[in-house]
Amino acid sequence: MAEAPRKDTTEYWLRGPVKDIPAVLQPAAHALLQSSKELNEYLEDFPEELLWEKLEGKASIGFHMQHMTGVLDRMMTYAEGKSLTDAQFEYLKNEGVPNGGLDINSLKAAFSKRVEDALQYFKGHTEETLKEKRTVGRKKLYPPRF
Repeated sequence: MAEAPRKDTTEYWLRGPVKDIPAVLQPAAHALLQSSKELNEYLEDFPEELLWEKLEGKASIGFHMQHMTGVLDRMMTYAEGKSLTDAQFEYLKNEGVPNGGLDINSLKAAFSKRVEDALQYFKGHTEETLKEKRTVGRKKLYPPRF
């Protein structure tokens, strides 16, 4: 009998550069890819009935999955120099609210899609364009420069 293929357990940051992504964004790309991989692995057999359970008074797994997706979406909006849309504010307001159409697979797919969108955004930049000033939030704050 043929041996089942093994999962690659090497963390993304040890696999080398992500193609077409500037060096300065490699750590972010690796972190996003690792997060997506682990989210899918850790929730592979997670019981659907526990998705919205608040155990020990803590936020549910469903909330955290929605929140990670929403944070990434909002961060990319700010990175593009844009303001949040009404739809993004509505999404934020509804993070953690059980919705009949949201199951583990749809939440995993939504996060994976945001990761892919972020990687595509990264590929469209050079180190020079990354130095352009961008504001964050309604108050148009400038993040500190290091």
